[in-house]
Amino acid sequence: FCRNKINKEGKFYNLVYAKPSARHIDPVEKEPQFHLLPGSSILCFGTAGCNFRCRFCQNWHLSQRAIEEMDYYEISPQEAVEYALRKRLPTISFTYNEPT
Repeated sequence: FCRNKINKEGKFYNLVYAKPSARHIDPVEKEPQFHLLPGSSILCFGTAGCNFRCRFCQNWHLSQRAIEEMDYYEISPQEAVEYALRKRLPTISFTYNEPT
C-alpha cells in the first residue's frame, strides 16, 4: 500500500531504508516536536511512500510516490548522525510522511 516495503519469499524488505528523497534543516517549531528544544534547528529526512492518502497532504510529492519514481541519495544512519553533529544540530527527524 505504501509502495516502499515488500515481502519477498517470506522476508520483509524496506525499499527506502537509508535512501531519503528529502533532507532539510528546519526550525524545530515547524515539526510536530514543537516544544522540543525551542529555538533550535532540526535535521529532517523524508522518504518516498506513505500508508495514508490524506487529501490535504502538503508533502504529496514524496508521500504518494514509489522510490523508483523519485530521486534519492544513500546515507547510512551513522553518516546522518555525523552530518547532524558537523552542522551542530541537536536533533534528527524522519518526517514528511507516515513513519512506519
